[in-house]
Amino acid sequence: MQREIAKTIALEGGYVCDPNDSGGETKFGISKKSFPDVDIKNLTPEIAAGLYKTYYWDKLHLDGYSNIQFRWKLFDVAVNQGVGTAMAFITILKNKDNREGVFELAEMQMKRYINLVISKPSLLKFLRGWGNRAFELGDDLL
Repeated sequence: MQREIAKTIALEGGYVCDPNDSGGETKFGISKKSFPDVDIKNLTPEIAAGLYKTYYWDKLHLDGYSNIQFRWKLFDVAVNQGVGTAMAFITILKNKDNREGVFELAEMQMKRYINLVISKPSLLKFLRGWGNRAFELGDDLL
């Protein structure tokens, strides 16, 4: 779990406050919108990891999956698109805790990003980064 959470924290990067980002003030992927009581500017990777474990990892019961890439991809979908979306993807992929499931998660993640841009064209500026994220499969975790 620690490696998977650390990977997402690294991908999310540091402090950002983009007016076009609905999450608002964000650091390590932790947004002020989702965590209004957290001091985002002074957030440490350790505190972010704790929030991720409690509010994302544990809610999805990710320790129950054997494939590290599948586990990480589900977690990463939850961080980028919400726990509810990740749960819906889990329901669709029921028994795909394998490499094939990782590819299917990437495809579903990308389709959702495209649909977001179609519904709100101002988000187009984020699509390249989202695409890179969707097709990041966690090969470095092996």
